[in-house]
Amino acid sequence: MKHLSKNLACVDAGACVACGCCLKVCPRQAISVFKGSFAVVNQDACVGCGLCAKECPASVISILPRSPQDYESVHTGGNCHE
Repeated sequence: MKHLSKNLACVDAGACVACGCCLKVCPRQAISVFKGSFAVVNQDACVGCGLCAKECPASVISILPRSPQDYESVHTGGNCHE
């Protein structure tokens, strides 16, 4: 299993306006916009640095500790604590 960081960026998809600010600052290109609607975090690439959360003008990105489900969902395509 790949080593993952302790933290993970999580997007409130219902409140995200897909402005793209987070994409521009992510050093790992771990964020994409799904169908022009909301940002999605690639859990395998995210290192939980928090730059996206600081840059988000809508404050809809949180940096949270990874849970055991996050480690599992990296391999099944989940998107954070949903």
